[in-house]
Amino acid sequence: MKLGIIGYGNIAKAMVAGLDGKFNPIYVNDRKPQSKKAYRKKSLQDFKIDDIEKINLDFIFICVKPKDVKGVLHSLQQFKNKPYLISVVAGINLTSLENMYNSKKVIRIMPSTAAKYRKSVTGIFAKSKGREYKLAISVLREFGTVCELTSESKFHEFTSVLGSGQAFIFEILKNYQSKINKFSKNSRELNRNFYNFISSVADAYADGKDLEDLINEIRSPKGTTHAGITSLKRDKVKNKIDKAFKAAELRSKEIQNEYK
Repeated sequence: MKLGIIGYGNIAKAMVAGLDGKFNPIYVNDRKPQSKKAYRKKSLQDFKIDDIEKINLDFIFICVKPKDVKGVLHSLQQFKNKPYLISVVAGINLTSLENMYNSKKVIRIMPSTAAKYRKSVTGIFAKSKGREYKLAISVLREFGTVCELTSESKFHEFTSVLGSGQAFIFEILKNYQSKINKFSKNSRELNRNFYNFISSVADAYADGKDLEDLINEIRSPKGTTHAGITSLKRDKVKNKIDKAFKAAELRSKEIQNEYK
């Protein structure tokens, strides 16, 4: 199976890291051709748009910014034997992509940068659930798990929770990092302390307990943890997080309207 990628930003690089060694080579087209040094540990090869039919790609991932999608897809209209298009672009729906590409061979996905660790939770939706759809799922599973969305409209919420969600957690963790820094002698010790703190959260969840049980393992009646949890609930922190999800979801809908 031959894979191509147009646009080599953060999400594309994460997917390539997760796919490295599975598909050789992976063909990349970007405004700035990558240096040989960047390819040293990855089986990547630059390609030109005009060479798509010669390469005979099975799938081509579109990983550009929304404002650049129209120009890229119009440049692909010239080909009779178009590869199946997999769009990684937030907000632009299938119908718009089909019109720009002049083809029904389109699938939408929403991975995360956790693909580099093969831990992306990737949403997928297509109008046709045929052979190519199933092949696409097999590719996505190489860098994590896959959620088959029941309707395209669910992409807006999925993008806010799983596409953007880790960044929200990182924003919150910045506060923890600054606090932990007070108890660390130097940056090396800070990194080690902070890593142990955040990795132990995943380890605790891996034991198979639900989140409330994990909280109760730490919390004792009238203790320090109970006081902090009570404060979080009193300040309605959950509502603030939900508000962040809604803001990202709304932006996804705005992008859809901007690029119809």
